[in-house]
Amino acid sequence: MDPPPTRSTLIFAGAVHESRTRQDKCDDDDIEEEQLQQEPPEVLHLESHMSTAAEMITASSYLLTAGHLGPSIETLRESIALLSRPAAVVLATDDDAIEAYLNDCERAVSVARARLLERGVNVDQQDDEDGNEEMRVASPSGPCDGPLIYTMPVRLPRPDDSERIIMEEVSAAALYNLALAHHLEAANQPRRPALRRSLNDKALALYEMCESILIQLRSDPSLFAQQQEEEEEDSPPHSELLGPRGVAWLSMAVMNNMGSILLGEGGDHRRGRDIFENLHAAVCAIRATPEEEEGEDAIHSLLKVPRAFDVNVLMASQMNGAPAA
Repeated sequence: MDPPPTRSTLIFAGAVHESRTRQDKCDDDDIEEEQLQQEPPEVLHLESHMSTAAEMITASSYLLTAGHLGPSIETLRESIALLSRPAAVVLATDDDAIEAYLNDCERAVSVARARLLERGVNVDQQDDEDGNEEMRVASPSGPCDGPLIYTMPVRLPRPDDSERIIMEEVSAAALYNLALAHHLEAANQPRRPALRRSLNDKALALYEMCESILIQLRSDPSLFAQQQEEEEEDSPPHSELLGPRGVAWLSMAVMNNMGSILLGEGGDHRRGRDIFENLHAAVCAIRATPEEEEGEDAIHSLLKVPRAFDVNVLMASQMNGAPAA
């Protein structure tokens, strides 16, 4: 049998216990302080779906030019659904979430590519026929043309993954191509006036939505100026999908096609004539711009665009006898 502990032994044991308790508390405090001092986890805002939407818009343009209006409309609706999504917010360490996001983007664009392959659309041939790689402007004559319709869709260059995108540019392109597809489908329904009118109404509404975005792009130069300032601060470069000249061309295409619908059967003829007068003024203003202000190459590439609208402006001016709705 062990002897009972002495008073000194109890005091020593208590001191040891208290010392360990204090040490444990200090260790806990150190761990808590270390955790507080650690930086928060890095958060990523993924926006690759906007690049995917831009690629899908271009795929839709090839379908549209080849006359496959239904698949083109379907592709454009899917691209607009992508554009409506906010940036995906994920932790930089969450590899599964990042991979799932990128896989969704790849699946979406793969469907658009498959539609091109299924219908045998020759993308390279269309590019060669367009001739102008920068503005993608074709002659206003073509197999699907209706009265006064300008049939060239928007094609966007594929931005690099490191580039940022102005969402308004992509949205304007999607809305214009979707409007044009409905517009051309209406022109293909000469024996079905009710359906033609319904399609034209949809096209006109989409053109108007596109026009409101283009007005914002033209009236708010900070959208492009901010990009230049930020690039000077070593931020990711901006991908100019349309740019100021592309916005000018697209604005004229929208005016032309809105005027075409309004001057048609049952349209607001007075408003249609006014729009063509505005188109004529825009063409004249661009042609009056001195070459030295923009540089020879820049202004010449722009001047190739409005000449395609001259015939339509002339034809519209000879329709003044049409009654206003």
